[in-house]
Amino acid sequence: MPIFDKERTPSYKMGVIAETFRALPDVCRSNHPFYSFTAWGKKAEEILQDHSLEHGFGENSPLGKLYQIKDSQIVLFGVDNDSNTSLHLAEERSTKVKNKLGKAALLKDGKRVIQTFEEKEYNSELFLKIGETFEQEKGNHKKEIALAPSKIFNLKEIIDFAENYLNTNET
Repeated sequence: MPIFDKERTPSYKMGVIAETFRALPDVCRSNHPFYSFTAWGKKAEEILQDHSLEHGFGENSPLGKLYQIKDSQIVLFGVDNDSNTSLHLAEERSTKVKNKLGKAALLKDGKRVIQTFEEKEYNSELFLKIGETFEQEKGNHKKEIALAPSKIFNLKEIIDFAENYLNTNET
């Protein structure tokens, strides 16, 4: 297992747009070996700093920090909710999603170490259904951006909805 380097390790299964964005000047990246986030702008470093190894989509992740920022938006550009990474924060908050142990190769004091950490059993299989149910109850969020079918959601609203959905439905 190679050691993660936030400056050089490519994005994993994120596509050419995410990888191109990651490589642009002034784009920042969080330091998580599996769930790193990239950001650009005045709050980028604040949002990405101290990305916790444990519960990489939890309260001490960029998602948790975005949740705290008033009126944060999620833009799904050319994809649907099955690709809505923000919904992992709802899994973190759900009492029904179980924890598991993960492990990662890290560099500590100049040496390669394998570190174990706790995280949720992340599973995006329900994300499409959650998004469809959200839109049935809260209205259509479909937009068109640069001719691509897109959706824009208030992050806090969809996370709270998804957390309730996960806690009250069969997962």
